[in-house]
Amino acid sequence: MNKAIKYTLLIGLFGISLVGCSFNKQQPASKDVAKTDHFEEVPVQVSITAKDPMEVDLKKKIDPGTVTPESVYVMDEENAKVDSKLKIDGTKVIIEPKDKEKQQGTYTVFITSKVKMADGSTIEKPLKVTYKLKETAKENVSEAAEKKSEQKAETNAPKEVESVKDFTSYDGTWTDSDDYCGNGIFATLQFSEKNVARVQLGAQMHGQKSRSCENAKPDGAQEAAIVTFDNNGVGTFSFTNMRSYVLQKATIQLVGNKVLLTTKIVAPGEYGSETYFGDNVTTKLIYHRNK
Repeated sequence: MNKAIKYTLLIGLFGISLVGCSFNKQQPASKDVAKTDHFEEVPVQVSITAKDPMEVDLKKKIDPGTVTPESVYVMDEENAKVDSKLKIDGTKVIIEPKDKEKQQGTYTVFITSKVKMADGSTIEKPLKVTYKLKETAKENVSEAAEKKSEQKAETNAPKEVESVKDFTSYDGTWTDSDDYCGNGIFATLQFSEKNVARVQLGAQMHGQKSRSCENAKPDGAQEAAIVTFDNNGVGTFSFTNMRSYVLQKATIQLVGNKVLLTTKIVAPGEYGSETYFGDNVTTKLIYHRNK
């Protein structure tokens, strides 16, 4: 081989070597460096039990194909990954740990930027959502059986009937005046049962103080009321005055050797609020007649 040819080959080889070196410097790395997600921490969610799934609502419809064990995962308190089952429900990611007997403590769900929306957009920020696990209330089988037995016994037990007090001795007319004309307030009680009576209220006032009954002005309840008294001897009812049409509420208490009548105005009548019975007034009916 002559010198010219040999020199040409050497130059060619050297040129190839230089080109190769230049290519290696411009060639990008075969693998991109993985970007670390900066997770936005969501405050601890409401406590759940081992039976409850963990749900994260991303507010937009999710592309199910982007939800994988790599893009969505769960870590426990010891920073160990929890084997989970992933579901998509519209805008929600539902995570159900395969171990249904989760322990008490906290579980953290990581939603990475690999999760995409149905419209191709990405989530605004990767999320880190922590759930606090509470213990599921477990009732001892024997205690439950005992409780059920007690409830059954209570249901089957005969209910004690409270005896009704007898107030029939108060039958008759009670008044606050010994005036022979009936001047004053009176209540007539007619008992049909031990604690049930028909009550008629009345009032009679004289225009002048005299023993004559000619100028008496009567008033009273328009109708007799049926009143049931409790075992303390207390009964209530409403009535309308005959003269002024004032609506009043009455409370009668049968106590000792007298009847207490308390009256209160509920609404004024056609002619105002005038009433012989008074407003927030208690009258002692101490005279028992027509027994």
